[in-house]
Amino acid sequence: MLLSLCPRDLDEALQVVVGDLCVRVEKLHGAAALPPDVDKIKELLIKAKTDANRDEVRVDVIFIPGQNTATVTKVRLVGYTEHVNKLTAVLLDYQLNQVLTEQVVNLPHPELVTYFDKILEMIGMKQTKVTLKPLLYPHSCVAVSGPRCHVVEVHQRLMSVLGSLTFDHLVFNGPGAQRFFEVDGKERKEQIESSCKVLIRERHGSRSHTLQQSAFFLVGLLRKNVDDATTQMKNLYQNNSSTKTFTKEDLADLTQDDMKEVKLLAEIEGLYLQEGQPSPGGLMVSGLKVGVNQVALKLQTTIPLRRLLRIKEEDGLYPRVSWCILGLNGCWERLPKTANYRLEKCDATKGIVDTQGVAWSVNLQRMEATEHIVGGTAKLKRLENLQDFTLPLYWDSMGENEYFQEFLLEPSSAEYHTVQKAFNKTAQKMVVKIVRLQNTHLRRVYEMQKKNISEKNQQDGAGEKLLYHGTSQETCTAIKTKGFNRSFSGKMQQHLVMGPTLL
Repeated sequence: MLLSLCPRDLDEALQVVVGDLCVRVEKLHGAAALPPDVDKIKELLIKAKTDANRDEVRVDVIFIPGQNTATVTKVRLVGYTEHVNKLTAVLLDYQLNQVLTEQVVNLPHPELVTYFDKILEMIGMKQTKVTLKPLLYPHSCVAVSGPRCHVVEVHQRLMSVLGSLTFDHLVFNGPGAQRFFEVDGKERKEQIESSCKVLIRERHGSRSHTLQQSAFFLVGLLRKNVDDATTQMKNLYQNNSSTKTFTKEDLADLTQDDMKEVKLLAEIEGLYLQEGQPSPGGLMVSGLKVGVNQVALKLQTTIPLRRLLRIKEEDGLYPRVSWCILGLNGCWERLPKTANYRLEKCDATKGIVDTQGVAWSVNLQRMEATEHIVGGTAKLKRLENLQDFTLPLYWDSMGENEYFQEFLLEPSSAEYHTVQKAFNKTAQKMVVKIVRLQNTHLRRVYEMQKKNISEKNQQDGAGEKLLYHGTSQETCTAIKTKGFNRSFSGKMQQHLVMGPTLL
């Protein structure tokens, strides 16, 4: 209450008093609005209010509760400006230096979470007044917690420094690069890190058995430093690695087990295998020189042995089994030893080559071959020779204990047309059927006689003509097993026997 005899003096005194009063509302943030910090704030402000109002009322404090009765969201300060300012300073000092808060700094790459302590060393940031906690979830970030004043300072600095970092990814073919930089190349890698002022770490999840790659994560303060480190890492690995190639022909004699052993050795040595390189059917091996040399040595040792073994087996198989392909002229042609061997071993996935050098792919289930360039197809046939007798190529296979079989020729076959055409030159008769008689005993006698005549008549060899003889049904049975006798000819002439006659 102001009292004065002079109204003017009273008005002036009122203006001075009112002008010196103020009302200020301060918000409480985060933990400051909750116990126990809000209780401590109340205690400090009430003590400061009591000290200010010791002689007279100069300031008052009002705590405005939040939705929860235990929380305080605002503090209203009313009184002389000088004392309001003092209580405001007490409140702000506590919030900045005593109340703990937390802020989040997003990281530009997940890899920084794992190596965040190294990043702090690289940027020269040593902070003990706050707690830094790298997190992967819900996203890669760093939680900065501590007194508000320090949290804000560190948060701003981290945002600035992390935003200026430069990143790169370096990928090497083959998992051996990761092993090299962990062992033999570790010291040199650390030297690169130190000289270029960068951090180099293996990229998590980069080692894949399917991709066969080693990837590294590089981070630095300057793009030039990161680029220099990347170049030096590449040169270091290239100087300690090599590549060797093997062609389809080199690998042709290797078995599936051989290739499994090669792949296992390559996996142990951390090498990168590229099948079908540098050409179809080939193999390219790359990685550390020591490992590549081991794989090359194994192949260079195994390939000649397999080749010698294959040649020996080919030579042993060829007299016993004849694989044939039907030529364009309708005649069966015997395949070379290598193709003969592959077909017998059911190892024709790489295809075969005939005596004319034509390449074929094979379908053994259909007994059919397809020419690579033109795409035409041809039939395949397997003949198993007897121990002391080689079947003619136009014959069909016979059982081991069989010496005689007869085969009805298909009217569409080239053999049928050949016989029919030769017959029609001598007689214009309707052909009902043509049967090929396969008698190993008679064939041996024929070949023996032909050999004897050829030796006697070395100049002209054995003259040979095709003769057709009419005979009876009963006589046919005897001819099948005992051969032809001229006394059988001319009987009813409903059945004709054709065969070579040596002159």
